[in-house]
Amino acid sequence: LSTHEFALASPEWEAAFGGASSYISDLGVHPAFRRLGLAASLCAATLARARDRDFTDVFLHVEETNTAARALYEAFGFSAVEDCPAALKLYQALALDQGPLNLLYRLRLSEPLTPLSK
Repeated sequence: LSTHEFALASPEWEAAFGGASSYISDLGVHPAFRRLGLAASLCAATLARARDRDFTDVFLHVEETNTAARALYEAFGFSAVEDCPAALKLYQALALDQGPLNLLYRLRLSEPLTPLSK
């Protein structure tokens, strides 16, 4: 959970999304340990930390073809961000235009808690 990625896209980022955003740069589980709920536990813990630190939004990028990860994030309330200049600048600054298509996802932390907390 970090914030330094947004400095790469300022001032456009702050104008579009505000300044209390955090970013999940990597969340992964070794193939031998998948389907055990570990990714959901990691995601829930990360979101709890973001709430504790008073972030208003959490962003992440996910490969368009990674349907399992997209389903996980969507279950937590993340949704894809529409293309905009700030998102494009972040995408380019992180060099995500060098590989597979990545989608920017956003979770507004003012929304209900994660599925694991119900």
